[in-house]
This record gives sequence, C-alpha cells and structure tokens, in this order.
Amino acid sequence: MKLGTYLNLTNSLSMTPELQQAVKLLQLSALDLNAEIQKIFEENPLIEKTDDCKELSLGECSSHYLHYSGMKNNFEPNKISEIIEKTYTSERSLKEHLEWQIDLINLSDKDKNIAKIIIDYINPNGYISCSIESIYEELLKDEDTSIDEIFAIQHLIQSLDPVGCGSTDIQECLLAQLNASNNDNKKTQIAISIIKDFFNEFSNDKVNLIKNSLKISNELFNDCKEIIKDLNPKPGNLINSHDETQYIIPDIYVKKDNKGWRIETNKQLSPTIEINSYYLELTKEIKNEKDKKYLSDNLQKAKWFIKNLKYRNDNLLLLVRAIFNKQLPFLIKAQSF
Repeated sequence: MKLGTYLNLTNSLSMTPELQQAVKLLQLSALDLNAEIQKIFEENPLIEKTDDCKELSLGECSSHYLHYSGMKNNFEPNKISEIIEKTYTSERSLKEHLEWQIDLINLSDKDKNIAKIIIDYINPNGYISCSIESIYEELLKDEDTSIDEIFAIQHLIQSLDPVGCGSTDIQECLLAQLNASNNDNKKTQIAISIIKDFFNEFSNDKVNLIKNSLKISNELFNDCKEIIKDLNPKPGNLINSHDETQYIIPDIYVKKDNKGWRIETNKQLSPTIEINSYYLELTKEIKNEKDKKYLSDNLQKAKWFIKNLKYRNDNLLLLVRAIFNKQLPFLIKAQSF
C-alpha cells in the first residue's frame, strides 16, 4: 500500500445557524411559532414586542365596537355561525348528566334512589362496573326491593342520553341502542338478532354461520353489519369527551369582500417584533468589550430572527396563494362539485 497526500474535491451543504433557524421556523405552526417568539423574547434583550392596539376609554370602546362590527343593525341571532361561536360547553359529568335526566322523570322517591345508586356504579365509558345482582346483594336486599325492580330501573337508565349507558357489557349496550332506535325495518331487526343470538360468532367474524342460520344474503348481512358498526361501544365518552372544546386556529385567513378575495396571516396568533431602540443605541455607546460583544451578538441574532420570521411568513403566504389559485373554482362553485 502506497501512502501519500491526495487532493479530493467534494460538494457538501453546511447549514449556518441562520439557515438552521430559517428551516426550523418554516416548520412551525402559528401556535408553536408564538411559543418560539416568546422564548426568543425572554432570552434576547434586543428584541421587543410591539402592540398595535391603543388604549380606549369605555365610551370610545362602545362606539368603536358598534362602528366596526355593525352588529347593532345587522345582527341575526338565529344564524348557525353565531350560535356556534357563542356556545360554550358544560362541564357536567356523565353521572350528573344521567342524574339530571332521572330527576326530570316522574318516578317515586324509591325508584329515583335505586337509579342514583346504579348510576354511582357507572364508569366513564358508560358501563356498570359490577353486576346488578351484586348491587342488589350489597345495597338493596334489605330495602324492600326486588331484583326485578332494579333490572327495570337499569333498562330505564339505558334509554337515557347517551343511549346504552348503564349496561354491564358491550352486547347489552349495543342491544339497548338498537332497541332504542324504534326502527322496525327488516335490517334493524336482523341486526338485533345478530347481536342477541350470534354475538360471539359476529365478534369472531363467522359470517357464513350467521348468514346460513338467519337465511340472509351476503348483501343483507353487510347492510346489517354497517348498522352495528354505527353504534357506540363506549356511549359514556359522548359526555366525557366534551369537557373541553378544541378549536382549530388558522395560520392564514382567506376572506371575500366587495373588493374580491383577500389572503392574510392571522396576526392575533403572533405578536409583531422589532429591535429594541434603547439597546440598539447602547451598542454604539458602551465601552466594556465583554458587554459590547454580548449586545452585538444578540443584535445579530435578533436581526436573523426577524429576517427569518419575515421569510417564513412570506413563504407561507406564497404557498397559500398557490393552493388558493388551484382551489378557486371550488370556492366559487362549491355546491356544484
């Protein structure tokens, strides 16, 4: 082997800190970007936020609001969008939701007490966490109550909203939902038979056995299967999942007014930032080399960040404009597509 020194030319991309930051900002959503701006703002004294909103007196606020929104003359309380925007979700738990319905029904105090005892055993998914027999033996055996009365109240609870809550297993839950549909058509009745008489076979996908036993076609079986698939195996989640409404906050707005279509960024999500004028002047006057270097380095970082932020927003607008131009026919004639 001969050893020696050789010249070898290769091309490689070296990402500078500025380029790395630009790429990072491009990937951030508006909410993540806002968090990144807050982080930079806390770390770099040369960056400051600007607020375009001015302080208004109470009178100015009222007149400004009425002038801007036009709601004094144009508000339509029955608009679906207005109703949705002004609706907030209740934090009522599943237990409270079921008890509230029980209180609305004309029941004796004894039956209401039985119902609320059963509801106490219902878990967040909507299922009773023990058997009805166990509830009877532990709590109601000595209360001059028969187990048939408890089953009757359980069936009542299953008919409340969400339908199926108060069941002891998934088979019972699905049957309660099918029976509550009040649909006497053939497909629903066959779906009830499948869940009631062939639940294990259905769970194990024994299609031919079910079809042969019920003497139904493959098409009819598939229709019944779709009915069953539309049922909710965890009805309690319909209440528990609504504890907090999740809103989608857009990065970009596409609006139409009298002048045509407008595409603009959501300025409320991220504050406007700029170089702090006080520290900018200080970089010119300070004599201490260590402090001067600190301010100079942060000034350079601030300029990079502001430049990359503008680059990110400009590219986002270009991307949305390209998508908008492609989708314009749909926006104009959406109902005909």
